[in-house]
Amino acid sequence: MPIRPIGIIVVAFLLLFGFIFGIFTLIVAPLWLIDIGKEVLNDFYLVYLVYYSIFVFAAPPVAYGLLKGFKWAWKSSIILICMGIINSVLILHGFSIVLFLILIYYITRPNVKAYFE
Repeated sequence: MPIRPIGIIVVAFLLLFGFIFGIFTLIVAPLWLIDIGKEVLNDFYLVYLVYYSIFVFAAPPVAYGLLKGFKWAWKSSIILICMGIINSVLILHGFSIVLFLILIYYITRPNVKAYFE
């Protein structure tokens, strides 16, 4: 197996950071929205909450798999990054979109893909 690229450690760290921030968001956001009023809790928000939960709880196993060099983790990381792009578009966060596009570019480089073969 080739030597682990340094960028994989960064990607795994970003996934774990996203997990920690996501847990905080999943706890605080619904409580904050309930205080605003039930009219805010529409069907779109509930669907988004499920979508975001999948992203958050998938991050730690994928980060572990990236560090270990599992091929399923490489494929899963691309899916999570694409989910992150969709999330960033929904919340109109330009910096995150650029960051996720850079991550997609990095993950698909030949030397990084070789680590997961």
